[in-house]
Amino acid sequence: MSLRSGRQGGWEAGFRACWCRLEYLRYTWIALLAFFASSVSAPAQGTNGPRIGNVSLHPPHPEIPPGIWEQHWPWIIGAVVLMALIATAAVHWLRKEPLPVVEPIESRTRRELVMLVNHAPSAQTLSNVTRCLRVYLSGAFGLPPEELTTSELGQAIESNGMLEAELKSRLIQWFSEADQLKFAPARNIAPERLRQAQVLFEQCEQRRAALQQAATKPPVNR
Repeated sequence: MSLRSGRQGGWEAGFRACWCRLEYLRYTWIALLAFFASSVSAPAQGTNGPRIGNVSLHPPHPEIPPGIWEQHWPWIIGAVVLMALIATAAVHWLRKEPLPVVEPIESRTRRELVMLVNHAPSAQTLSNVTRCLRVYLSGAFGLPPEELTTSELGQAIESNGMLEAELKSRLIQWFSEADQLKFAPARNIAPERLRQAQVLFEQCEQRRAALQQAATKPPVNR
């Protein structure tokens, strides 16, 4: 009996100790809750937020205002699109190749003849001078641009209505003699033959200037 009563007394003492500890924790938790509620409700006095007991339910921070994107997103998108268009136009303009400068036919022919006449007289030089005059007559007086034989070129010059008869005869004679010199066995080409091409070119330019002046001159009323 004494052993059994001793064990029962030990259990009761342990249970009482555990219960005291639980009660202590409960009161401590109640005190912490009361302290937290008082600290939260103190700065919230005078607010219009909802309340539960003494606790005011309001956000800890003010409402975040709308950002720059939310306020001005149409203007931002428009500015980005405009900048992209400007950049594209600038790149296109910078990469655009400049238009080639077309040299007038008379300037090009005069420059080429000066260089060719200063070369040593030869069959190749005479051939280049012939080609230069052919291109000039085609561009300035409307002769056929295709490659023509000497006889065909003479016929085209003869049928041209912009050239004078004396100038036609000189041109046909020069092309005929140049053709003979290019294909003759003895190719003894004098420098004067090359300079004659310059003289014929200047005479053609004088005729061309006269035609242009006549075209711009107002008609005379009779």
